[in-house]
Amino acid sequence: MTDTSVQNAAEAMAQDPGTGFQRVESRLPKASDPHERLAQVCHDLQVHQTELEQQNQELRQLQAVLEASRERYADLYDFAPVGYLVLDRASRIQTINLTGASLLERPRERLVGRSLSDLLPSEDRYRLQAHLLATLGTRGRRTDEVRLRGHILMLESVPEGDERGELVRTILTDITAHRAAEQERQRLSTLATQERTRRRLIGGLERISTPAATGAAPETPLERTLDEIRALFGIDGAWLLRPCDPAATTLEIRAETGNPAAPGRVATAGPSIASAPALAALMERTLRDGPVVTHPDDRVGWPAGQPLAAFPLIAVAVRPATGPPWLLGLHGCDTARIWDDEEQALLAAIADRLGQILDGLTTRQALAESEERYRSTFEQAAVGIAHMDPSGRFLLANQRLCAILDYPEAELLQLTCHGLIHAPDAEVLARHLRQARDRPVGASDRAIEVRFLTGGGKTRWCRLTTSALLRPASRLPYLMSIVEDIQANKDLEQQLAEHRNTLARLGRINCVSALAAGIAHELNQPLMAIGAFAGGACERMDRSPGDQAIPRAALLEIIGLANRASRILKHLRGLATQQPQELSALDLNQVLTSAIAMIRGEAQEQGVSLIRLGDPDAPSVLGDPIQLEQVLINLLLNGIEAMVETPTRLRRLQVRVSVTAARHVQVEVADRGGGLPTEGIDRLFDPFYTTKDGGTGLGLFIGQDIVAAHGGRMWARPRRRGGAVIGFSLPEHRITRAEVDGHE
Repeated sequence: MTDTSVQNAAEAMAQDPGTGFQRVESRLPKASDPHERLAQVCHDLQVHQTELEQQNQELRQLQAVLEASRERYADLYDFAPVGYLVLDRASRIQTINLTGASLLERPRERLVGRSLSDLLPSEDRYRLQAHLLATLGTRGRRTDEVRLRGHILMLESVPEGDERGELVRTILTDITAHRAAEQERQRLSTLATQERTRRRLIGGLERISTPAATGAAPETPLERTLDEIRALFGIDGAWLLRPCDPAATTLEIRAETGNPAAPGRVATAGPSIASAPALAALMERTLRDGPVVTHPDDRVGWPAGQPLAAFPLIAVAVRPATGPPWLLGLHGCDTARIWDDEEQALLAAIADRLGQILDGLTTRQALAESEERYRSTFEQAAVGIAHMDPSGRFLLANQRLCAILDYPEAELLQLTCHGLIHAPDAEVLARHLRQARDRPVGASDRAIEVRFLTGGGKTRWCRLTTSALLRPASRLPYLMSIVEDIQANKDLEQQLAEHRNTLARLGRINCVSALAAGIAHELNQPLMAIGAFAGGACERMDRSPGDQAIPRAALLEIIGLANRASRILKHLRGLATQQPQELSALDLNQVLTSAIAMIRGEAQEQGVSLIRLGDPDAPSVLGDPIQLEQVLINLLLNGIEAMVETPTRLRRLQVRVSVTAARHVQVEVADRGGGLPTEGIDRLFDPFYTTKDGGTGLGLFIGQDIVAAHGGRMWARPRRRGGAVIGFSLPEHRITRAEVDGHE
């Protein structure tokens, strides 16, 4: 057979039913020769092989088509715009596409087998479980929403057709943008509604505000305002009562208006009415709930036939900022009217505006009364009051100021405050007025004390406080000054300073008496040394008349010791005599060194050890060195005297100089004496109070007075483990520019 015949036979076998051999036998003639029959069988096998090859080729083509189709459907499944997943009853993920994995923000291989509820916030886990149980229970489609990291996901689930009925097929859709769009549409719709309401509200508020701008009596603007409210809502009448208080028994009718033909006018029998249970209940509701739309049943207990016969359709409480609330009622014949939310909100806003109008009317009336009171106060004030322009020229002056400066008002208004100031205080006044003009609004005013020249040629001390104000018309600033006559205070201060100096002198004399032994000890040593060195010098000069170097050195030492004795005596004289106070920048450490030197002899005689602690870099203070040294000497001597009964080995007097957080320099003297009295500690600084035999009781009193005069304070407290601590503190002295220039 030829290849063509074999190919034709194979195609015929592929088209005909039956097996290959049967089809071949049916188409080929029967051969009687065995060789011919064998050749025929070989031919059939070749045909069958060819048929199989054709079928395999077709199968391979079909497989390629199926694989391409499977890849397309896999891509459609994985990259669908929604997530597909299969969950079991426990919300474990069985399968999930790539979109679902992207929505859950996890790789797909890490999601399979994991519970979906583990990825959700705790409040949404119960919702997912209920969703799955409802889907499996009803065997129908269920929809729900869950949240995941700021996204809103919609679940659409149907039960899977598995044998056990435990699986759910779920579509997962991100509806965050859709929900945001819905919210935006709602927001825009709300804004549009609010804009309409706002326009109506603005128009209504403008209408009711116009009558209040007139300068008529308060009742007239109120009635005109009620007319505008009545026209705005299209009702028959309106009334305004005061107070809106359920406990009130009598109500005052402040204003009412309405259509003359409408029934139930309010003010038909006088300006006041008696309350009633229904009216009290209405007041309580308006105070609690805002605008109240009444019901026909609310008429029960209403005072029918009385002055308040007009039953309101709606009522609202009006709350002025000052005074009790009022009650606004709108009434009419249209009892079936429906008050929507917008109208109720508008009425509530009008009630707020009406409260402001009432405040304005009250303020206007109070302003007129205040102007009259101000004029009386201005003229009859106990202090001088002046208005000045920025240059200091008087614009207005009251009677008291004219009396202080001893000028008639007409003459004073022709002068300036600069022309009346005492020359040494001119710069202080100029700086004070300049600071008042530049001071921010609301800043506290500062007072100065200056001397003015009166019309009678005298000098008078005054305390001046100035504020910058604005003229309402021109908006130009002007100055208002309060002038207080403090001449009598200054005279008393001078007398007090003289008494203080006298007491200080007595205290210093007392200190000198207490220091007598120490001073004698201090002077005895240099005088003995003077004698010794002088005697030695004489002997050496006698033995060696030609050698003068050694005697000269001895004589120089004698001179130094003599100078030291002179300084001690001079310092003693300064303590004992009356000296004017001289304030300067001081280092308290140096003052303390000088004070310790003065009492060292007394301390050694009493067996007291001095322990000095403190900050060597403490800032300077402003004070009088003699007075502060007097305070320190008194504290040191008190500490030494307090340890007379203390064993010698424990007699330690500790002095500490430190700086507080408020930048005050403080000195504390701590002893190991008998301590402070438990009941008299508050009286330690009283004059003539003492716990020592023969004490004057002036030491601590004078010390406290000196410290107070330096702007500081003094205190006393018990010391831990026995003894007392007495100390004082003084403010840090900040060097001014003038002092720096003076040093330069």
